[in-house]
Order: sequence, then C-alpha cells, then structure tokens
Amino acid sequence: MWKVRNERGQSLIMALIILGVLMIGLVTVLLFARTDLQHSQTQTNKNSAYYIAEAGLQRAIRDIDTSLANNQDPATYFSDASFNGGSYEVTLTPKTNPSGENIGFTLLSTGTYENNTTTISAWIRQPLLYSMEGLNYAIYSFGNTTISTLSALLNLHNIQVNGNVHGNGTVKMTNTGLLSSNPSISGTVSSTSLANIQVQGLSSGKKVVRSLIPMPLFDFDSAREGAKRVGKYVNGNLSSISLLGLTPAHKIIFVDGNCSITGLDLLGLSLADRTIVVNGNFSGSLSVGGVNLVNTNLNIIAKQNIEFLGAVTGLQVNGIVFAQGYNRYTNLPDATTGNVTVAGHMEVNGYLGGNQITLGAGILSGILGLVTGDMKFTYNSNRFVTMPPGVGFKALKMEIVEQKVVPQ
Repeated sequence: MWKVRNERGQSLIMALIILGVLMIGLVTVLLFARTDLQHSQTQTNKNSAYYIAEAGLQRAIRDIDTSLANNQDPATYFSDASFNGGSYEVTLTPKTNPSGENIGFTLLSTGTYENNTTTISAWIRQPLLYSMEGLNYAIYSFGNTTISTLSALLNLHNIQVNGNVHGNGTVKMTNTGLLSSNPSISGTVSSTSLANIQVQGLSSGKKVVRSLIPMPLFDFDSAREGAKRVGKYVNGNLSSISLLGLTPAHKIIFVDGNCSITGLDLLGLSLADRTIVVNGNFSGSLSVGGVNLVNTNLNIIAKQNIEFLGAVTGLQVNGIVFAQGYNRYTNLPDATTGNVTVAGHMEVNGYLGGNQITLGAGILSGILGLVTGDMKFTYNSNRFVTMPPGVGFKALKMEIVEQKVVPQ
C-alpha cells in the first residue's frame, strides 16, 4: 500500500513539473509574440510617419510649383495637423551657391504618427527646359514693349514680326513717316487686356487677351559652371572694343559682372557659334551692331539690362536676346532691370525677351535706320538648342535632386 501511494506521489510531482515547464514555455511564447507584435506595430507606426512626411514633402513641392507659375514667392512653412491619423510640418529654406544665386530649396518634412516621427531632407531645384509659354514668342515682355522707327519715312524699313508677340503690359508698335505702312505681323499680339494692344493698323482678329504669362527664368548658375568647364569665365567686369578675340574658341562666355562694348565691336561677325552670359548689364555704344555674314548663332543673356546706343548697322542676332530683370547683387527680381533698349534698328532671328523692351529712339533711330535693315523679329524654336549643353532656362516646376532620411 505504501509503495502504491509513493508511486502516485511521484507521478503527481512529475505532472506538476511538466505542467510548470509547459506554462513557462507558453508564457515565453506569449511574451515573444507580444514583443514581436509591439515591434511590428512600432515599425508600422514608423513607416506611417515616413509616408506622412513624404506626403508633406510632395504637398510642399506642389505649392511651390503653383507659386512659381503665378510669379510669387513660395511659402516657407507648410503643415497639416490631421493627415491620415497623423500630422506633418515642412520648412523651406532657399539654397544658394557661393555666388549667392539661388539653386533651389532645402525642404525638411517631419511626419508624426502615434508618437513616432520621421524627418526627410530634400534638395529641390528647377530642371533646365527649352520650351515654356514665355519662350514661345518672337517678342515677349513681362511688362511693356515699345517699338518705333522713323526709317519708314519712305516706306523703306518697316517693323516686321514673323511669329507671335506677347506683353503683360502695353504693346506699342509704330511706323512713323511719309508713305509709311503699318507694321507687318504674321501672328497675333496678345496682352492681359485689349486696351494694352496698341499696334498701328493691327486687325481685331490678331488681338488676343491672355492671362499673365510668368517671366522665364534663366539658370545663371549652370551657365557659370559650363563656362568654367568648357568656355571662357571672366571674373569681374569686362570692357572691350571687341569681343571677337574672345569668342571663336569658346562656345560660352560668362562675365561675372558688367560687360561694356565701345567702338567697332563687330558683335555679330564671328566664325563660331557662341553664347554670351553677363551676370549684370550688357551695354554697347557707338558700335557696329553686327553684320552676320556667315549666319552663326549668337545668344546674349544678361541678368540686368541689355542696352545699345548708336548701333550703326543695327543689332543683328541669330539666336536669343534675353534680359532677366534680377539684381546681380541680391539675385532677386528687380523691376528696374530686365530692360532691352536699342537706340537704332534691331533684327532677331530666334527669340527676344525681357522685362521691358524699348527699340528705336526717334530721330536717332530714323537716321541710323535709313542705312540699316528692317526692324525684323522672327521666332525660331531651333535657336534654343544652339546653347551649349547644360545651359538654358529653368522649368517652372521643381524636381528632387537628392533626398534622405535624417537620423533621429
């Protein structure tokens, strides 16, 4: 009897031991499962915080694109306190190069979800583009355009436009003199109101009302770097009686200052294509504006103004003439700059654009114009591809150059 009871006691103890082991194992499994579930939930929350930060980044880029399209400064802060159960905050900081020019923006977007946060840093900038609304005209001005000539006195040299014209402000074109005919325009003339269109003899069918078209933005930073790599870089102001010595061997010349040409500069006479970018004012006086005998491509881009006084043979350009209208010191829009002014005749086969355009200067223009060609402007989209690779205008939409998660 005692032996039987002893065996039963041992069996009970063994059962309790096995049960204890099983319970320990079960608790361990439950603890591991709970930890894994918590880790999984934490990772899910972190992923949610990341995607919310990404959503904030994309929203900020869309708003910046809208601001650029409307010619407005973008906001520096964006937020949404209730976005898919979380929230985001985005700050924007302008990014500049050593010359102080804007090369985009730095965005910091922080997403929060269930007390988990993720911050994304991104550098965004405008890619180069060669086709946008403000570039699709023979003549474009963000403000006013005035073209007049007295050389039409005997109906010799009239204003001719092969393409369309747009100015957000007034557009005035006048041939003045005995026997003069009306300006010849093959396309349309558009502005933000019909009252702004003041073109001598223009039919109503060629007058078009368009909403404000933003100023194209030239990428001076890319042009500077391109000139340093494969062209001629001039650090400071340049004064010369001729650019001929600089241009044949260089596709691009960047003057990091003002460029002043005086005398027989033969601006259009060259045996090589070239793009001249001036980070300031481009001016010429008492100059032979250029008889382009060999039909080479010439692009003249200035951050501030382009001004020629007394261009004896007329300023003749096969390419792009563009004045941005930015202050060279602050690299911000400046309403007092961006003027294309030629006291004499001008011919552009490509594209003419600026903040304000004034061509012809009364008697001086008439006298000089009698020995020059027409005031002739022809739109040619192919001229945009003649600029050196990596040099051009900025798109009005941002793209992400680099993006990374900021370590917590």
